[in-house]
Amino acid sequence: MGESNFWELSEASTNLGFGCTPRERSLDELLSAGVVLIDKPRGPSSHQLAAWARETLGITRLGHGGTLDPFATGLLTLMCGKATRLTEIALKGDKRYVGVMRFGRDVANDELADTLSQLNGVIYNVPPLESAVKIQVRTRTIHSLRMLESDEDSRIAAFEASCSAGTYIRTLAKDIGLMLDTKCELSELHRDRTGPFDQTMACTMQQLTDAAFLHREHGDDSALVKLIAPVEALLSDLPSLTVKDGAAAALS
Repeated sequence: MGESNFWELSEASTNLGFGCTPRERSLDELLSAGVVLIDKPRGPSSHQLAAWARETLGITRLGHGGTLDPFATGLLTLMCGKATRLTEIALKGDKRYVGVMRFGRDVANDELADTLSQLNGVIYNVPPLESAVKIQVRTRTIHSLRMLESDEDSRIAAFEASCSAGTYIRTLAKDIGLMLDTKCELSELHRDRTGPFDQTMACTMQQLTDAAFLHREHGDDSALVKLIAPVEALLSDLPSLTVKDGAAAALS
């Protein structure tokens, strides 16, 4: 027979000295550089929840990316260990919120829809007095702002807002009231997306507590490792490059 015109391919392998795929890391490795996505309940502040998670996981270094007010719920990004070095990346990611506004007068649906449409794009957004940052005028971008549903009799309306990082939705609601010439209060707020993460990736405080209990009392890490994403999850929006073992030394 003549020579074959086909190449025989084999699956590549890597030396563990160069690391492993992110999802194969041990619990200790994930706790030293990992990300936990918590579905924050109404009540605790972001700082209080981070302190609770730090104690629950038994680690000394843990921070959060993107503050939620105590009354707000939804996605809060917690970074463990060395992942805290990427806090700025977590803070800069776009956000998406669902909220409920209450008005001081009857507001027709078409009037509200028209007002919301005028706020798409670059707007001025001043932090509220109760915020922890310096009060100054700055601009933020509203990618999308739309009404989901409303009850004119109860003077409430649900909305969805996709915006750049650092946008104060409480201020946005106040501005909507000024444009409608009536009082507008933000009665509910839920963040369902932050950067590359969405609501489906989050766990509850109870789920994290139960998983930590299984690890601490029974030596079972299986539940806890599923709740901690590798640090690379924060960088999923950036281009990536996979190299062979032989090229790894040249990149270090």
